[in-house]
Amino acid sequence: MDVDILLWGGTHKFEAHEMEGKFFVNPGSATGAISSGWWEGTEEPTPSFVLMDVQGDVLVLYVYELKRDHQGVKNVSVNKLSFRRGGGIVS
Repeated sequence: MDVDILLWGGTHKFEAHEMEGKFFVNPGSATGAISSGWWEGTEEPTPSFVLMDVQGDVLVLYVYELKRDHQGVKNVSVNKLSFRRGGGIVS
């Protein structure tokens, strides 16, 4: 496929990487909500979703993840990841 960005899902785990000048994004879920009990392994997935901001040849991902600290308190973390066409991941 002749695309710059490819989105996929089904794993309920955020992933983003670059390969051969293309940027691959798995947001985790479309909404941050997950259904329980069907994933593989013993560790529950981290609920996540992304907001994508496309400006010209730059894509900025804002990655939202619901995390628990060592005391079980839930917090939402937001991380920013940028990709420039032809320049790769820039932050």
